[in-house]
Amino acid sequence: MRLDPLLDEWVMMAAHRQHRAFRPAEENCPFCPSGRGRQAEISAASYTVASSESLSTLADPERADIRHPLVAAGLKTL
Repeated sequence: MRLDPLLDEWVMMAAHRQHRAFRPAEENCPFCPSGRGRQAEISAASYTVASSESLSTLADPERADIRHPLVAAGLKTL
C-alpha cells in the first residue's frame, strides 16, 4: 500500500504482477474489439466496460501487515 499524493488515497501496488505466468498474446486479448480477422468474445456494441476474473491474486490475506497505518488507525483490514 502507498498513499497516492495526487488522489490522496491509499492504493495497492503489486510490482510482482508484471511477471505473471499467463499473459495472452496481443492477438488473443479478451478485451480488444473484433478486427484483423478475429472475432471478440463480446461485440463492442454489447458493452461499455468489460472485466474478467484475475488469475493471480494481488494480495494474500494471510500475509497482511498488521502494522500498516490503516490498521493502526482502526480501519478494517483489506
